[in-house]
Amino acid sequence: MSFKSRKISQKSKKELPKKTEENESDNGAKKNLKKKRVRIISYVIAGILLLIGLFIVIRVSFSAYRIVADPSIDTIVEEVGIDLDQDENGFTNILLLGDGGFVREGAGLVDTIMVASIDHESNVVSLLSVPRDYYITRTNNLGLNRYGKINEIYVNYADLDDDDEQYNMFKKAVGELFDMDIQYYMRIDFKGFVEVVDSIEGITVDVPATINDTLFPNATDTGYDPFYIEAGVQVLDGETALKYARSRHGTGDFDRSFRQQLILKAIQDKILTKETLTSLETITDLYNSVNENMNTDLKLRELVTLAGVASGSPQIVSGQLHDDPGQTGGFLYNPPAEIFGTYALLPYDDDIKQVQGYANLIFNHRDIYTQQPHIQILNATSLSGIAGSLAYELNRHGLMIEDEMGFYNVGNHLDEFGEKQLLDETVIYFNDWAEDEQGVKIPVHQSTLEVLNDYFVQAEFIPSERQIYLSSEDDSTAQNKSEDTWSDIVIVLGADYGNVLEE
Repeated sequence: MSFKSRKISQKSKKELPKKTEENESDNGAKKNLKKKRVRIISYVIAGILLLIGLFIVIRVSFSAYRIVADPSIDTIVEEVGIDLDQDENGFTNILLLGDGGFVREGAGLVDTIMVASIDHESNVVSLLSVPRDYYITRTNNLGLNRYGKINEIYVNYADLDDDDEQYNMFKKAVGELFDMDIQYYMRIDFKGFVEVVDSIEGITVDVPATINDTLFPNATDTGYDPFYIEAGVQVLDGETALKYARSRHGTGDFDRSFRQQLILKAIQDKILTKETLTSLETITDLYNSVNENMNTDLKLRELVTLAGVASGSPQIVSGQLHDDPGQTGGFLYNPPAEIFGTYALLPYDDDIKQVQGYANLIFNHRDIYTQQPHIQILNATSLSGIAGSLAYELNRHGLMIEDEMGFYNVGNHLDEFGEKQLLDETVIYFNDWAEDEQGVKIPVHQSTLEVLNDYFVQAEFIPSERQIYLSSEDDSTAQNKSEDTWSDIVIVLGADYGNVLEE
């Protein structure tokens, strides 16, 4: 079973600006029109390639994007682009899929699954990825009647014999996992990635450490094709760049994620040079590489609009589901292999509510991640360990439990004599605010305070004066503290919080 290639939809091609008879007879106008077409294709390719990069990045960030060939992308989007579909919150959600190509063993299986959600108003893009080993069962509520790993959906619904229908099953499964509507999908294979890098005549990467991967799989997954690269500045062609991005040499996915971000940044740097964006030949090669190796239900004019989004240097919020509960996104676990006969990942207690809660924060409360306030948690109860337990949950959801110096910021609430001080009520202090006309203090991190109150701990919000709240953790780092070091938000857990836990 293999994917069926389908070119980007060209349904709206006839609606693109046409040359008039007057333009045909006017040499100068013809040249201007040609330049304009090059610019339009440049913007489209830049937007598409920005999304292609998502397929090779686990924790990805959009680099600053500026069109150097011509700053008039807003005008071009207005003239050529059409509005992207949106959900009830005004977000455009795109399912991004990547696979290893058509010739290898297991073709038809998806290697990378990710959702990119665009908030057009705030210019923030949220990314959340699903591991390919996530297992669909009867009970985990993904709305499908065929079970197995999530990366097998395309194969499992092969009898539909229609790309859009098969990918719609992907959108249904991931949409229900994250409790969201997904409007579009994009899928590309690694062959397209290689061609993109070769189209721009390679990329320059400063390799931080030598890699000697003797177990790198060959093109058909039937053996090994050892991969070696020296540390230092290297110019990589497409094949080498792909191997560098995919190698599992080192500590696994974390090292690979870092390398993939280096590759993505290098691709973007090369594409966004004036030489690339103003070269008709290079742009044509890039467009062909993408068009021949991608499936999508986005129309060409929608891709133009997407390029406009990319040009606005959106902020990025990114996350990944996995099975390490000590890290952000660790809401899955690995059941015994004999249950499914293979390595698999499931939500704890086969309940996707925790996954959906995390997704809700990533997609619907983006500013708590773009602002990233520093949070301190202090225990003012007679119970031990509750501050650490709350910190554990906040960390799983991606909130920063540290002060501005980067020190872990959890301990007991102390009085001025260094003794533990007990409080009846839980309080949340905030250090930064703006005053309205009536002198009411409006917290800078209002969204984070509301999320804390709605999801984790209910308490009164009280403005503070950037004081350092003493805790039993301060002793070991006292030499690094100063009057200028504080936390943006301080949670002091009182007896009312402890009583709730005991119940």
